[in-house]
Amino acid sequence: MGIAAAFNRTMRRELRRHAAWLPLVSPFAPGDYGFFESGVFRRIGNVRDFGISYRTQTGSEARLNFKTQRGVSVSFTVEGQGQVPELPAGQMGASIEYKLDKARSFMLKAPVIASESISDIAATGLALRDHLGGRWRRRYKLVTEVLTARDATVFGSNTSGSVITVRGKADALQRFHMAKTTADVELTWTGSLSLEVVGAEGPCGLALARFGRSGVPAFEAARATGGLAMLEPELVSDDDPDDDF
Repeated sequence: MGIAAAFNRTMRRELRRHAAWLPLVSPFAPGDYGFFESGVFRRIGNVRDFGISYRTQTGSEARLNFKTQRGVSVSFTVEGQGQVPELPAGQMGASIEYKLDKARSFMLKAPVIASESISDIAATGLALRDHLGGRWRRRYKLVTEVLTARDATVFGSNTSGSVITVRGKADALQRFHMAKTTADVELTWTGSLSLEVVGAEGPCGLALARFGRSGVPAFEAARATGGLAMLEPELVSDDDPDDDF
């Protein structure tokens, strides 16, 4: 499995969002549409290109401090003291080591993460039906929410054993570890990192919806018929297809 598909599956399993690939780099917006290819969402365009309008809303800002469960180990070292169970407050020199113990392990830290989403998903689906009819393919997914991270750092590897070392004053390292800021620290790493983005701003997560033939979100149609909810993001399973073909 490639690093992109692995990151998407990790996001779906642990954060219940799809990955915006390449994280913090590729542009995404609510109203974008596309399909899955090689395990990640591929954007084709935006439904506003068809003259369809929709309303958006913003959520409260939050902090994101995420690492793969059981895949990343952390250790702290203070100058003159050696390894310690936790970082003390103060201006002494120190370091944090994040070891990616397993293949397909990831770490994402963002002092600020903001949400923008479509507030009228069902109405947007009905507009797609009325405007496009059969031209809207069933494999298409609609981006209903975009999570944008600021001053974020992302690391990931398709192999085990990579180590990210963060050095600085203990106070600054505490702030970094808690994803409060990435300022005043120095990052280095050893091993084979497959994903490395430092101090960037951009999309990191997506919520997606697919629509039934009626034009309403598939989860609404499923609810009416007693079927399973189909609004994405959904829980990942090992046999999920990597492509919408």
